[in-house]
Amino acid sequence: GQIFYVGGLLGRTSIEPYSGTTSTSYAGGNINVVATTSNVGGLIGYSETNISNSYSYADVYGANQNSLFGVGGLVGNNKSTNAVSGSIINSYS
Repeated sequence: GQIFYVGGLLGRTSIEPYSGTTSTSYAGGNINVVATTSNVGGLIGYSETNISNSYSYADVYGANQNSLFGVGGLVGNNKSTNAVSGSIINSYS
């Protein structure tokens, strides 16, 4: 099967129908993906919110690089849905 959202803290954040922020958060550990997976992040797999003052020290591993899409140390996929979402400020991995 396919897994769509994997994160050390959150698999997915969404602003619909409201705006939101992930702030002053962190995650660590190991994320070892062995299935076909989209949107894998050390902190958040798929984000539509603003992220601020957050970090990840997670190790993200993939068994099959050809079956991973949207992979990142902090965020796997960051989507801006309007003028006020999707910013990453003072955050790192």
